This record gives sequence, C-alpha cells and structure tokens, in this order.
Amino acid sequence: MRPTKNAIPSRQRIDMTGQTFPCGTVLEYAYTKYHHAYWKVQCPECHQTYTAQGRRIRQSTKSMCPCQRPDPKYLIGRTFERGKVIARDGISSNGKGEEAYWTLQCSCPEKTIYGAATSDLVSGKTRSCGCLRRETVAHTNKTRRRRLDRLYAEQ
Repeated sequence: MRPTKNAIPSRQRIDMTGQTFPCGTVLEYAYTKYHHAYWKVQCPECHQTYTAQGRRIRQSTKSMCPCQRPDPKYLIGRTFERGKVIARDGISSNGKGEEAYWTLQCSCPEKTIYGAATSDLVSGKTRSCGCLRRETVAHTNKTRRRRLDRLYAEQ
C-alpha cells in the first residue's frame, strides 16, 4: 500500500530540535503535512506545548501559543465608522466556520442599537445602523431632483 500525500516526509526539513525562538523552544518533530514540517513547541510564557509549522516558527516575532491570542472581547470599545461596539452578542457557525457577532450603538441622533458579524465590521461592509444609507439616498435624490428641475426649466 502506497503512503498518502500527507505522510511523505519533507526532504528539506531543517532540524530545529532544541532551538529557541521568540515563539518558544522547539521540543521535537511532530509530523509532515503537504510537504511542510510541523514541530512541537513549548510556550515561553505558560510552558504549554502546541504544534506549529517550521517556517512560521522561524519567521515568528512573537508567541503563537493559544495563551497569547487576543481575548474574544477584543472589539469591545472599538469604533467602526458610525458604530461603537458595546458587547459581544454570541457566536454563529456558518459554512466558513464560527464567527463572533457584536452589538453596536450608532452615533446617529437616534442612538440605534444594531448587530454585526466580525468579518462585516473589519471589512467595512457594516458601517452604520442604516442611517448612513438613508442620508446617501436622500442626498442623491436631492441632487438628481435639482438636475431634473434645471432640465425641465430650460424647455
């Protein structure tokens, strides 16, 4: 029986056993997946072990340990266009994986409360409670009406 593609060892694997990097100390070789060597690393902060890709270990400038990942509440207090994140609303799983949802308060006069997903906030897809769109449409209609009034006034 022929080994699977994942099980083929890398010929260019650099032995990093015992070396210390900003992300931690490499304990031992773990496995190869898609021609990338993975290593067991011990975190310098919490001494927990985790697995990381060799190239990422060598290029890392900080720890990749789960203890160093940002707190799931890291968006609270941040402002995205007109909305300010006031609370975490929960996690929803979609086809791409799990995603956090947030409750925001708009800076419009109504101070509307609305929700949005992390990806929509970070990408700029969600910018307000809807007030920004209403203002843009009103402005567009106003300028369009002026053009039409001028056009019909000339006739």
